[in-house]
Amino acid sequence: MLDVVACVGSFTAVISIFPQIIQSYRTKSVKDISMLMLLNLTISSISWTLYGMMTSDKPLLLTNLLLTIGSLIMVRLKWKYRS
Repeated sequence: MLDVVACVGSFTAVISIFPQIIQSYRTKSVKDISMLMLLNLTISSISWTLYGMMTSDKPLLLTNLLLTIGSLIMVRLKWKYRS
């Protein structure tokens, strides 16, 4: 049961940012997205990725590596489409 909960949590965490990436890319609008939130998410996911590497926790590493990529994409979109 613990593995199922971990998989659901990891999957939903990873996919949570992708609808925002798609919406931002399609509309070229990021005015309602907080750069502070994006930077916080990026720093947090990088930290958890490093922790996953140091502890050899592959699920934690993979989940947060994907979140890092997603958050960096959003930071780039925020920078590119800023008003």
